[in-house]
Amino acid sequence: MRIAGFLESVISASLVVLVVRTRQSILNSKPGKYLLAATLATIGVTIIIPWTPLATLLGFQPLPLSFLLVLGAIVLFYVTAAENVKRVFYSHIKF
Repeated sequence: MRIAGFLESVISASLVVLVVRTRQSILNSKPGKYLLAATLATIGVTIIIPWTPLATLLGFQPLPLSFLLVLGAIVLFYVTAAENVKRVFYSHIKF
């Protein structure tokens, strides 16, 4: 299931960019329109790849919807953890 690791790593890395770009919470800081568009496009293309001819070349296969829901929970946990680590980091580092 290479596709599971691929989806999780690309999607979570894309969202963590939105977390680390500012000291503020991801919920309180609006990203630039180009960064947001690029992030959403990357996530969209990544999710679609398993249903394209490119999937065969990469050795991927479509995953069930239930897995995508689990993936969403994993990514949400990862982004929340990154946000919390950032908060702790900035509470200890003053510059």
